Amino acid sequence: MNATLDCIPCLLRQAVRSARLVSRDPAVQERMLRRVLERISRMPLDVPAPRVGREVHATIREESGQPDPFREIKHQYTRFALDLLPRLEAMVQNAHDPFETAIRLAIAGNIIDFGSELELTQDLVETTLADVLQRPLAINDLEALRAAVAGAADILYLADNAGELVFDRLLLGQLAEKDVTLVVKGGPIINDATLDDAREAGIDSLVRVITNGSDVPGTIPEMCSPDFRRRFQAASLVIAKGQGNFETLSRERRRIFYLLKVKCQVVASLLGCRLGDLVVMDNRRANRPDYDGMTHPHTTASR
Repeated sequence: MNATLDCIPCLLRQAVRSARLVSRDPAVQERMLRRVLERISRMPLDVPAPRVGREVHATIREESGQPDPFREIKHQYTRFALDLLPRLEAMVQNAHDPFETAIRLAIAGNIIDFGSELELTQDLVETTLADVLQRPLAINDLEALRAAVAGAADILYLADNAGELVFDRLLLGQLAEKDVTLVVKGGPIINDATLDDAREAGIDSLVRVITNGSDVPGTIPEMCSPDFRRRFQAASLVIAKGQGNFETLSRERRRIFYLLKVKCQVVASLLGCRLGDLVVMDNRRANRPDYDGMTHPHTTASR
């Protein structure tokens, strides 16, 4: 999906928050924001919003001289999630349907996102955990995903954020019989997961971990490494976490399952959902004859 005018103020809010994170000097913050404005003013809107976001955060990194401004925040989010892990594992083990519960909790981890408007707090986590276990899926392709997993020889799992990776461990545990490769970003971008974050979350002891060779906060195949592109095309099944992956891959013709919590009105409108809705979506529904390329998604979602 392409960026819209509504994406611009959201990206600028991210820029302001990021500038304040890396510097307490208002003059430096102003200089960074002016550079961001200059840079994105030259960007077309016929690209996904995460492609524009890459330019925003590249500017912040260049102006601050910090190659990974969110490193400490990512560490905090990961430690926060690891403290929750025993409780989360018990939820899955004691569930009537461990696979569905693991998926719901993996989606719950999607709240750990510095790029969203949500501020991560203990209360938000508790509310989210309670909500995801009982809220109906707004787009419910869970059984299609279950069948696809059962029939897959190998699975490519596109990760989203650091910290959220700990929640992904629950679903990866349900995929233990399969040959799974988890994909992280090739370089720091906001709090998106990198190899270091995957190791800290203990993912590398569970499955193979690779990078996509890109620092876009999503997945744009043509901007990724040849190795990733080969794996992406060859994988029996692709599971993609988070809005960034949905925004950048929604026009792909190969089969992808998206797992996300809707946190953006642009995405909500596109999917015919509400803010806060939970989505397990088979993109084959987007490839039906009555579906016009992620512009008016005539979905018949189970609710």
